[in-house]
Amino acid sequence: MIVLFLMLMPLTGCWNAVELDQWGFVQGIAIDTGKNNMIELTVQFYKPGGEESGGKKGGGSSGGGETVNLKTRDASVFEAIRDITIHLGRKAQWSHMRVIIIGEDLAKKTELGDILDFFMRDHEPRPTVAVAIGQGKAARYLTSKPFLESSMGMQLRKSEKMSHQFAGKTLRATLMDLAHQLKNETQVVMMPFIYFDPKSQPFEAAVTGLMIVKNGKMVQKVPPNKIEGLLMLIDKYQGGIIQVPCSNRSKEKVMEAIEVDKVKTKFTVKTNGESISGHALVSIDGYAGALSCSSLETSEEVEQFNKKAAATVQQKLQKVALYFQQQKLDVFGIGDRIFRKNPALWSRLKPEWEDRVARIPINISVKVNTYNNGVDGVYFAWGFPNAELVLFSMLLPFVKREGKHVGRWMFTMLLVNGISLTIVIVCTIMGLGQMTGIYKYSLFSLARLIEVRDFIERIESIPGMALIAGSYMKATIVLYITSLGISQLFRINDYRILVFPVAMVALLLSLTMFTHEVEFMEFVNNVWPLLITLTGVIPILVLTLVTAMKSIKKGTAGN
Repeated sequence: MIVLFLMLMPLTGCWNAVELDQWGFVQGIAIDTGKNNMIELTVQFYKPGGEESGGKKGGGSSGGGETVNLKTRDASVFEAIRDITIHLGRKAQWSHMRVIIIGEDLAKKTELGDILDFFMRDHEPRPTVAVAIGQGKAARYLTSKPFLESSMGMQLRKSEKMSHQFAGKTLRATLMDLAHQLKNETQVVMMPFIYFDPKSQPFEAAVTGLMIVKNGKMVQKVPPNKIEGLLMLIDKYQGGIIQVPCSNRSKEKVMEAIEVDKVKTKFTVKTNGESISGHALVSIDGYAGALSCSSLETSEEVEQFNKKAAATVQQKLQKVALYFQQQKLDVFGIGDRIFRKNPALWSRLKPEWEDRVARIPINISVKVNTYNNGVDGVYFAWGFPNAELVLFSMLLPFVKREGKHVGRWMFTMLLVNGISLTIVIVCTIMGLGQMTGIYKYSLFSLARLIEVRDFIERIESIPGMALIAGSYMKATIVLYITSLGISQLFRINDYRILVFPVAMVALLLSLTMFTHEVEFMEFVNNVWPLLITLTGVIPILVLTLVTAMKSIKKGTAGN
């Protein structure tokens, strides 16, 4: 017992306990070169109490609202960080840091690994913190005022993330990403580049681009018109708009647009002795965002439009690849692929790799698949709502009220549903005309057109609420059917114990299955009708036929 008691004593130790009022929670940090090549840090801290805490400026700090900025200078990043406690009176806590910004001058003179070494080694900074290079002094990006977020650290992180995910104008880079890329063989790293929009007066809106880092130091900025193509070639393009010129309008520059759902690139490297070639197969899926000179009513027109878009993208990507080859930059990771496949060959090629990469032939193939925005005829109508009605028939055995008119009421409501859909279709066609097939929610769009003497308007909330209520009702019924079916399959007495786990799984799927509206519409239009048929309609029809055959067989045997 004495031994066990002694073993428990060190488990209760709190040797590194720190109270909340002893921490200073970092939101962002800017690293610059100061006087005499000193490291100058601008650290943004969260201010408890926001504006009510007062003290907007004092000493080496500046700021207001919910954050305060503190500046320190020393010979190294680590020493400058240790000086924070002297001025702030609290110990810096790095777990909530959102962004690290490195000044342009520092990025040119000092290796990136040396600058970020403290943040990579220390246990507090998260490996998912965003890292970027800032044009000019990095400190000025933290001293600006955020638009919607509580701090500039969060504002810059969100701008970088959204610009990559929805616009394809930059690349999201985290501390962990850079730690891996700095160890690659070619020593070529791509980082987000933050700069103020010169069109904005005063300079408040920070936008993001892309910067090339080679051998740990910044070498050049990627031209804005090359960023999207580069992201496609390295399989980092998440979303954006592809512009396709109209071929039959040579005088005026008219563009059509494709809203990108997903881009998948397979880059392969082939070696034959010391002869090297690269091939990129780019597959693009998307929806027609704006059509000025094309029509997608027939499959032939869609195929022709896809070929025109593929040719446009291929020409653009070929120019991007040629540009970086002329700059002798292996941004495609060809050298790393050779190293993993044949280290001995790479050891021979590495000394002259910059000159060799400029001569490597790179073949690019592009395939574009454009989806229609509108209703896809009977196939779509079968998936929603008709096939779902078959799924709801699983509730019929649990109708407790016995009567001869249950079936009559069921078919009556089915008829009412059909009449309602017919009326909606007729009204939307009469009100919207040919635009009916383009709108995703045509009844909602029709309701937005209704204005009666500035009194009856904005009634689109009614079909909106009906859509939300109907979705929740459908989700509830499907949840009940799923829980009931699983409980009967595994012989569980009470189905209610499965409601919460099944609901949690459904919630997680709803949050993770789709990252973009275009991806969701693709699933609803193309995948869902087939999925509900295979998993819902066919099994129920098979069970119905088996039950009917058994009933007929029993009736025959009884006679």
